[in-house]
Amino acid sequence: MKILYYSWEEIISNDIYETMHNYGCTVTRLRYNLSNNISDAGFISYVESMLDEGIDGEAYDYIFSCNFLPVISKIALRKKIKYISWCFDSPCTTLYSEMIYNPYNYIFHFDKYEVARLKKNGVSNVFHLPLAVNMKRINTLLDNNPISDNDIKNVTFMGNMYASAPDYEYLYSHLDDYLKGCMDAIVDVQKVFQGGGMLDELLDDVVVNRINASVAFQYTDEFKISNKDIIENILYRKISGDDRKRIIKRIADKYKITLYTNTEKSAVVNNSNIDYRGTLDYYNNMSVVFRNSKINLNITIRSIRTGIPLRAMDIMASGGFLLSNYQEELAEYFIDGEDMVLYYDDEDMMNKIEYYLAHDEERKRIAENGCRKVADKYSYANAWRYIFSVCNLKNEHIDMSNR
Repeated sequence: MKILYYSWEEIISNDIYETMHNYGCTVTRLRYNLSNNISDAGFISYVESMLDEGIDGEAYDYIFSCNFLPVISKIALRKKIKYISWCFDSPCTTLYSEMIYNPYNYIFHFDKYEVARLKKNGVSNVFHLPLAVNMKRINTLLDNNPISDNDIKNVTFMGNMYASAPDYEYLYSHLDDYLKGCMDAIVDVQKVFQGGGMLDELLDDVVVNRINASVAFQYTDEFKISNKDIIENILYRKISGDDRKRIIKRIADKYKITLYTNTEKSAVVNNSNIDYRGTLDYYNNMSVVFRNSKINLNITIRSIRTGIPLRAMDIMASGGFLLSNYQEELAEYFIDGEDMVLYYDDEDMMNKIEYYLAHDEERKRIAENGCRKVADKYSYANAWRYIFSVCNLKNEHIDMSNR
């Protein structure tokens, strides 16, 4: 199997590359600083020359990238080669490109809602695929970093605090008082409900049309995104930032919480119970922190409607105890109270933090169950088997059962 893998230095790049090699593939990992994801003449010329040349005297079987990139889809259409993409971001705005209808695409997405939306819009080659973990790498890291009592933390959250929302501020500043009141009410209602978003129902045509009359949205003709979808994505980012700030403050009012984030400390809630640590390296220490934390909190960004965030998978794969907001696919694929624990509102979250901090053995048992299930069902090897089966690609009878 010959793969041309375009990598934009996404955090899972090394895990993807390793899995391809374990599967017996010959891989060229291409790095190129794209001017944009839609069209880059230099990139197109460069990639097409690589495809013409092939590898080891043979043609490439397909092109792969994390997230869907229209510029690669254009190359695939011109060269009549399969293009496989695995989307792990939401929103993945490139999925509004007209290139999603290219018959050479094989689009995999971790969120069932997005898969259903694309299919409803006439996209044929789109498939649901939850995100995956590299257990071999994680276990090696954990084995090399034994647990120390000094490293144990009570509650940990790792993630962007979305402290700034410039698009929302711009939008809000151009609205009249009536529309500002509508936006405030919509944001407040959405905050109450955990698990995905309700903006599709809350934003009616009257409000959207009045916003359209006040704000001129700009996007290229190639992107078939509605103004309503643009507004939803702006609001989801704003609400997600408010969620995280409110929740971190609520926890810190009662418990010590360790916060790993790329958000500037000055923009984070000011509370002596918050231990601000900056960012964590995905490959070198993240899993150690998750394992060494009694409770690992997942607060899903609202634009992920049903899917399981990579962070939740990483926490369970590391043997960490996961406490997450309700998320439809977490509830579907894992058992609440056995593999992980879901909370349904802020009060429920606080009650469960109190309970599981006081019940060590039950908490450890749940963490062990979650780790076993992720290792068994959500490895990169399993994901790759599924991708290859869907795309009718044959590997060289490589045994991946223990990888």
